[in-house]
Amino acid sequence: MTVAAISCIEYARDAGLYGVAKTTVDRAIAVCASLPSDGRTALRLRFERARLTALAGDIAAAEAEYRAMLDIQRRFLHDADPHILWTQHALAHVLDLSGDLDGAEAEYRAVLEGRLRTLGIDHIDTLWARHNLAWITGQRGDLAAAEAEYRAVLEDRSQILGCDHPHTLYTRHALAWVLGQRGDLAAAEAEYRAVLEDRSQILGCDHPHTLHTRHALAWVLGQRGDLAAAEAEYRAALDGQTQLLGEQHPHTRSTFRALSDLLHRVEPQPTTGSSDKDQYWWSFSGGNS
Repeated sequence: MTVAAISCIEYARDAGLYGVAKTTVDRAIAVCASLPSDGRTALRLRFERARLTALAGDIAAAEAEYRAMLDIQRRFLHDADPHILWTQHALAHVLDLSGDLDGAEAEYRAVLEGRLRTLGIDHIDTLWARHNLAWITGQRGDLAAAEAEYRAVLEDRSQILGCDHPHTLYTRHALAWVLGQRGDLAAAEAEYRAVLEDRSQILGCDHPHTLHTRHALAWVLGQRGDLAAAEAEYRAALDGQTQLLGEQHPHTRSTFRALSDLLHRVEPQPTTGSSDKDQYWWSFSGGNS
């Protein structure tokens, strides 16, 4: 039953059906608690629950769960064990989301070191750590270094997984973000449009990752002065996120704020001097998105 449940959880999560995945994982944990278990299954289910908790926007609860899991894992496993590295990776992600860049970078570097030692530089798990460290580098303002690393990861992912694999699309999305932050808005728009087309075909128009790319494209369009097109993209993203994730989800709220800021630019205002905010990125990654 548990193996089937994990498969269902992964399928629902990857499809963006987070509510279905959360219900399934809660039921599986309840069943697992009532049956003899080897401990690994229980930890795997806790990992999935923490991941879904983060996706739902409860970052503090996800961080607490990941730290509790690490405490248990470190009693029985060595530091480079894949299970520990994935929990560290997930912890780094929620630390990033909470604004703790130092903590996130330290965890990501520990994960990268462990994976380089055990898996090699081009392993798909290592590429995740490289991708996310590039994100931290960009967040710290070193956009040139971030772009260089994203391009290197993109080349490896394209060769290993294919140009349209979901992991590759994560890196293409992130590269578009760097290009936009560096001021190359035309290149950023072109890349976002390509990613949006691929994600729409592969994941579906209403998948959270597709909607996130639509949000990012809207930001670029706004920066380029095409406010009508930007508004249309924001509204499409907002409608999808509201229906799928709910009004209070961080992705939905981020798009609502971005649309409000855009409308503030479009409509005449009684006062002057306000500045636009470029806070459009709320990372999935992963995934970063």
